[in-house]
Amino acid sequence: MESLSSSVPRKERDGFWRRQFNVDVTSKQIIFDVVFGIVMPLLCFYVDPGILSAERLVARRGPIPVFNGWTFFIYAFSGLAIVALILCMGLRNRATPSVRAGLGGVLLGGAALSFAIGVVILPLTILGILFVIGSLGLIPFFTGFVYLRNGVRASGIGSPEVNRTPRVATAVVVALLALGLPGIAQWKINSSVKESIAQILDPNTESIDAPLARIKRFHSFVDTDRILHQYESETNPARQERLGRAYKEITGEDIEGILRD
Repeated sequence: MESLSSSVPRKERDGFWRRQFNVDVTSKQIIFDVVFGIVMPLLCFYVDPGILSAERLVARRGPIPVFNGWTFFIYAFSGLAIVALILCMGLRNRATPSVRAGLGGVLLGGAALSFAIGVVILPLTILGILFVIGSLGLIPFFTGFVYLRNGVRASGIGSPEVNRTPRVATAVVVALLALGLPGIAQWKINSSVKESIAQILDPNTESIDAPLARIKRFHSFVDTDRILHQYESETNPARQERLGRAYKEITGEDIEGILRD
């Protein structure tokens, strides 16, 4: 006699978590992935109140962004992860195993980054949960889940295939490269900005045009509070004038106006 469980469709017999990572993709999962893997991350970047971008804090004196010094890295890698998700969802099984494994590696790296961001900003999320914008702090956890699910599927980590090792190895290598390249670029940007600000603050620097030009290329990733605090403590009118000019060139704001607010 056939058991009762055998008459139940496989999708219904599988537990919740197994359904999230097996090869069968449902329409609800696709909608969830588009919303929380693409739309909501872009919305969070757009309405960012200063958690990521220092530029959002230019018009007022406020705390340094949580991820000050990591903004370019987060933007660049998140862009890669969103593109990888779109390709994974669009290609599905039409791509070769190695291509799927590479895309899966990017998504697994994206999952790790998203979960890390969610954990770091969790205290702020809890404090701001009474406001609508505070709930956006939970989005990285949902985004991380979307990337994890699609990354596991694409890379073949959960596959019972005997020859899955090459795919998993490819996914790991691509994940490290996808994280490493934006990380190196961020390090070079930080080094250039730090050196340029030091030259602006150095009274022996005859002209600040060159360091200003370098900083303006990365103005969205610059912590201008250092210039502002130095301006406040400076007693030499000539140096103060240089600092005020630098602040104006970088932010477009008058430093005296900022101090009065």
